[in-house]
Amino acid sequence: MPPTEVGQPLVTGKRTAGELNIAPALSPDGRYLAFLSERSIFSIDLFIADAATGKVLHKLTSTATDPHYSSIQFIYSAGAWDAESRRIAIATVASGRPALAVFDANSGDRQQEIEINGVDEVLNPTWSPDGRAICFTGMSRGLTDLFVVDVASGAVRQLTRDAYSDLQPAWSPDGQRIAFATDRFSSTLSTLAIGPYRIGFIDPANGTITQAPAFTDGKNINPQWGPDGRSLYFIADRDGIPNVHRMGLPDGNITIVTAVGTGISGITGTSPAMSVATRTGTVAVSVYDDGRYDIYSVPGAGGEPLPPRREQTAGALPPLENRRSEVEGVLENARMGLPEPQPSYESTEYRGRLRLEALGQPTVAFGASRFGAAVGGGISAYFSDLLGNQTLSTAVQLDTGVSNNFNVKNTSVQAAYMNQTHRWNWGVVGGQVPYLSGGFQEGIADVAGEPALVQQSVLYRQTERSVSGIVAYPFNRSQRVEFQAGATQMSFDQIVQTQAYSLNNGALFLDDTNETSLADPLALGTAAAALVFDTSNFGATSPVAGQRYRLEVAPTFGSIDYTNVLADYRRYFAPVPFYTLAARVMHYGRYGSGGEDPRLFPLFIGYPNLVRGYDVNSLESGDCAPGSSIDCLAFNQLTGSRMLVANLEFRFPLLRPFTGVSRGMYGPLPAEVGAFVDAGVAWNQGERPSFLGGHRDGVASTGVLLRLNLFGFAVAQFDVARPLQRAGRGWEFQFNFSPGF
Repeated sequence: MPPTEVGQPLVTGKRTAGELNIAPALSPDGRYLAFLSERSIFSIDLFIADAATGKVLHKLTSTATDPHYSSIQFIYSAGAWDAESRRIAIATVASGRPALAVFDANSGDRQQEIEINGVDEVLNPTWSPDGRAICFTGMSRGLTDLFVVDVASGAVRQLTRDAYSDLQPAWSPDGQRIAFATDRFSSTLSTLAIGPYRIGFIDPANGTITQAPAFTDGKNINPQWGPDGRSLYFIADRDGIPNVHRMGLPDGNITIVTAVGTGISGITGTSPAMSVATRTGTVAVSVYDDGRYDIYSVPGAGGEPLPPRREQTAGALPPLENRRSEVEGVLENARMGLPEPQPSYESTEYRGRLRLEALGQPTVAFGASRFGAAVGGGISAYFSDLLGNQTLSTAVQLDTGVSNNFNVKNTSVQAAYMNQTHRWNWGVVGGQVPYLSGGFQEGIADVAGEPALVQQSVLYRQTERSVSGIVAYPFNRSQRVEFQAGATQMSFDQIVQTQAYSLNNGALFLDDTNETSLADPLALGTAAAALVFDTSNFGATSPVAGQRYRLEVAPTFGSIDYTNVLADYRRYFAPVPFYTLAARVMHYGRYGSGGEDPRLFPLFIGYPNLVRGYDVNSLESGDCAPGSSIDCLAFNQLTGSRMLVANLEFRFPLLRPFTGVSRGMYGPLPAEVGAFVDAGVAWNQGERPSFLGGHRDGVASTGVLLRLNLFGFAVAQFDVARPLQRAGRGWEFQFNFSPGF
């Protein structure tokens, strides 16, 4: 049958999110197709599909949200089926070590994990016909060799041991030979003259290697056995375009099977891109076309004889006899550029130096009011070394205040240094942060015997200065333990600016600013221990898949003694691609004798990122007792020394329902919309929430949201919330700069 373009598409990105569908692996009975795909959006994972329809039956790995598998070697490897089409093996990196994972094809459950010692990387597994052993390519110190592992015992036996490259083994149906791609038949190691890949055979019993009876010019890779071991399929690029060829055995006659203009290929030139069902002879290939990789079946995989090779002759330009080029002579010298042998080499230890990597968007602000002018601004900078082992983050924000006088207490400065050179990470963080609040009042009074309009602004400032050391140990790429110890100093000031205007002539005759201390400063020692887990995947405005939690206990001692306790758990479900159900439960509290010291700001659950619809700016005089600004039940029930908050959001990209499947998750506008339900309760020592039999009632709200990514600088969030525990109040509009939880 003549060579053909590919036939029926089995797995394509036209109707799904995955534009990368590669490494096809057909089960021997031809019923199933295993392949690697990015259709899970955030990672490359292993899927099993019906080979006739392309319908996905199982997703076997979740490398984005499962910290166990760091990689499934998708660039240079593919899955492998056992002879009974019941199990599939794939090369992985599990807990930082190379391994083979074996899955049940019917249930999708992982049956076995075989850790491979003595190699740095595992690629291209292939099962023995009896299902007792798996052959694979193992990489160690940059060299690739063939190995065989006993599935039951995990014992590893090395088949090849040299500097040649041995890739993509395929065990014959009779178990007598393993075909593989190698450069040993075309390379000269003494001069590092590396030739193209050829197809070879190795006897798994004694390690004897023979060359295939015939080969084409160019590169020959990805051998796959046909039914009964009477033919061998492989990918060759004899004319510069990789296509499927078929070699008859034992005569060595070669026929060409496909003639795809863009070629049969994976991600790289040596990635696996073809699979053959050893019982039925069905062939599947991956093809790059129209900006994506799709998997196709190949009808009539018998092929036709190779067309005659046309000799390429270059046209001669005058003069007809060109003299030999010096560059040509240099290129033919395989030792050109290689270092001369030296008695010894001095090793140079890497020493990273911090260099500026990025600057945060600088800000400058000017303001003026009846109280005067104010100037502020800030900038942040990020430094790192070449390997990212050391990082330094800095930020500074200046504020002159309404008196237009610079005060160091109004300046925010933060710096954090982290060193991740070794498994134990360590760092130092410190700085100063002022927390400001206040109010304004005016009235008529007699000042120095003259009637006047007196205006007075009161600014309360809590300034926190701290420094601490951090040590962290990552168990894997998603989970770590942190320890922290340091010192904190907190001061409490009141700044009162009084201005008096004469009622006789309107002149300003009094402008006085008075700064006093409200309480003795606090000198505190701090310590903390935390367990952190994070497999969340962030979209343009919020996490969309995975989970994260932080469990932390932080004793504080010194002027006052108390212990901060934090338990924060978040989970993100994606029942269908791009639509996320996000849930959070968080408890934070100050426990101990000093947890309710009046110098500490109480915890408040009405912030926009906790329980929406109860922001302090939304409180009105009607929310409080008549004639009282202190006995405000609507505010008091939102504060305490302990709190519990729960949130539930359903969110999805704004343009998704209107544009259908498109390239990219958010389309032209990085925005998401959603609906939410918030609930929370705050209480003090000696009290309990009402759902635990106490008298502190909680609050709840519901509403809709819109989040918009502002060119990567910030996430703007708009909420329309309906507070359920505020009688007579309707919808509340809130705006803040914050990504979703």
